[in-house]
Amino acid sequence: MKIKRTLYILSLLLFISITSCSDSKSTNLKIEKANVVITLSTDNENSIVDAIITLTNNNGNPELVYEQSTNSNNVNFTDVVYGIYTLLVISTGYDQFTNNNFSVNTALVNVQITLVEEQPEEKANVVITIVAENGGSVVGAVVTLTNNNGNPDHVYEQLADSSNINFTDVVFGVYTLIVEHASNGSYTNINFSVQSALVSQSVTLIISYEIGDLGPAGGYIFYDKGYYSDGWRFLEASPANSEFNADWGAWDIISGNYVWYDVEGTETSIGTGKSNTRLIVDMLNELGQTDKSSQICDSMIVNDFSDWFLPSKDELNLMYHTLHLHGIGHFGQGSGIDPWMNWDYCSSSQSDINHIWGHSFDTGIQTFYGKHSYSRIRAIRSF
Repeated sequence: MKIKRTLYILSLLLFISITSCSDSKSTNLKIEKANVVITLSTDNENSIVDAIITLTNNNGNPELVYEQSTNSNNVNFTDVVYGIYTLLVISTGYDQFTNNNFSVNTALVNVQITLVEEQPEEKANVVITIVAENGGSVVGAVVTLTNNNGNPDHVYEQLADSSNINFTDVVFGVYTLIVEHASNGSYTNINFSVQSALVSQSVTLIISYEIGDLGPAGGYIFYDKGYYSDGWRFLEASPANSEFNADWGAWDIISGNYVWYDVEGTETSIGTGKSNTRLIVDMLNELGQTDKSSQICDSMIVNDFSDWFLPSKDELNLMYHTLHLHGIGHFGQGSGIDPWMNWDYCSSSQSDINHIWGHSFDTGIQTFYGKHSYSRIRAIRSF
């Protein structure tokens, strides 16, 4: 037992001795440090003013950040712990200097830095001339220039009070130009270059609608001509709740006999419904007739829009094919005495002195209706 106890004590003493030596060696390890001498010069040979030099160790240790301010050309950092640093030099009137991989691994580190004189930002006057493809007003359009470099200070915006917008002091660069008008379209250029003292640009606002989209008056777009001419590009069917039943007019009963009146000049093609309606209304007014289909369309006000008319034969056919067959527009929802009244729509196209062209939205057939017959009416507008 005594021998075992003696061996245990000797082992314990040996462990304490080894641990003590190890701690002593750890305590005596030196952290290597350097002197860092930075010599500054300028490309214009002017004096350094209010320079701030910062060394930040890339290991993220907040204790290994060194900073000095100086108005001289030489800066000396002492006791800089070895490592890889980010060296930053900021001086009034010069571009910022940055080295993200500045190595401090010797007792003395010398580095020479030439600061480049900061150049004033080149600026331009930018003149934007705006027109609307539909011929509408551009007053109220919002015009925005956003520099593609992401600098929030290089964003310029104006509200148009005329067709010409003038931006002053626009910093050179490549911009995204956006012009937006609430009712007359928009324009976008994501690569708008501002690289000269005066930049002039004409832009055309274009309204973009797809067939079946809701139009400005709350109805449905059913035709896009593809371009503006004669003051319009799109055709819009009025909302379903504006439908009504009426006869076409231009007929009478005199002494028990039907009398028919010829409305000369009506056509069947797309784009003629408006002029057809005008011809019919003028004739009906001369005859002293009222509350006929074209007259009601002509006097309609729906969602503050008052430019409605009775569609031509081909315009009616377009509504059937582009809207009704696709389940758009809620056609045939009327409350006529006879069920067929809910599906038979009349056009503004006269077929002969007694008849007009109509369209069954039930069968899809276009045929003749008597001018005295009551039909379903869906007004349209062009814009």
